[in-house]
Amino acid sequence: MTKTIAGIDGGGTKTAFVLAREDGTVLRQLVRGASNPFDLGFEKAGEVLREGLSALCENAPDGLFAGLSGGSSGDSSERLYAMLRTLYPQTPLGVSSDMVNAIASESLSGDGCAVIAGTGSSAFARLNGVLTRCGGWGYLFDGAGSGYDLGAGAIMHALRVRDGRAEASPLSEYLEEALGGSPTALLTDIYAKGKRYIASFAPVVFRAYDVQDPTAVQLLERTADYLAEIVSTVRTRAGLTEPAVVCIGGLWTRRDVLPVMAGARLPGLTLTFPSLPPVFGAVCEAARLAGIPVTENFRARFRQSFNR
Repeated sequence: MTKTIAGIDGGGTKTAFVLAREDGTVLRQLVRGASNPFDLGFEKAGEVLREGLSALCENAPDGLFAGLSGGSSGDSSERLYAMLRTLYPQTPLGVSSDMVNAIASESLSGDGCAVIAGTGSSAFARLNGVLTRCGGWGYLFDGAGSGYDLGAGAIMHALRVRDGRAEASPLSEYLEEALGGSPTALLTDIYAKGKRYIASFAPVVFRAYDVQDPTAVQLLERTADYLAEIVSTVRTRAGLTEPAVVCIGGLWTRRDVLPVMAGARLPGLTLTFPSLPPVFGAVCEAARLAGIPVTENFRARFRQSFNR
């Protein structure tokens, strides 16, 4: 009988589920809500995973991998593994970070490096199945490299202008335009809405960068410094020599800005961008767990049958 494999890519906004045949052909796919256990709590995250798998699979798959945001922090992988094991007692099963999905989506061997620059930032390297991490400790402790840091930097600059400690600039004007008023008057609202709201102002920094606003340039240079630092560090710690670095997250969208800046700080490395969704990496990992080789044909069949 043809084997089936199931992959899960879970994040802070949505969770993608795919069931595929052993040749990579997608049989069924669906999307559910967020599944980060540190945002939802482990019980609610488990409910999302269990319900999604129940809708995805009529029978136990021959391999299952869940790469989840927060899936490698603390004892989360062990706790989520235990939850999924109750569903499928005999299925080869793996649970780890969603960064494994990102790496595996571009590397047929499953080894490589990925760096995320979105609301938050982190870098991961994987060699011989061992995952090494740098950064990703949250907005209170990472300090740079993220949409949160850029948004916060733009707000801080606008506050300094309001204080009279800095001259009005395109960045402060664009920030107040996006905010809908003075940050001093809206400060309570900014605090109440939190990190994702603050990160939503990152595009303002890119807009100001386009007119070479000095503060915007400085913020993006600092971001590039930080991202290059965590990539270099994690690769060295992991002993990784493969030159490709997979870039994920909204801050990489402007290919003419951070990819250029960070690339100049990472000589000898090649920044790449995913050609398939991260859930493909989860399907690849599930295939490996089931003893199924991941080949270019496997990738091609997935690409042809996956409904974007």
